[in-house]
Amino acid sequence: MNRIEGWGMSCLPKDQVFLVLAHVAKADALVTGDADILAMREVFPELIVTRDQWAGRQGAQAG
Repeated sequence: MNRIEGWGMSCLPKDQVFLVLAHVAKADALVTGDADILAMREVFPELIVTRDQWAGRQGAQAG
């Protein structure tokens, strides 16, 4: 596990790249089914979403 500087959390090295890229790119969402990344939703509640949550957001924006 690596600690992400300033984020007060640890994540697996294989997952860190996706979190950093989504954060730096100011992505609307990081859509995933990966349990390790989903476990970090309490730190990034609006960023990390499941496929179904993302689909719900898109449906809400269209309506």
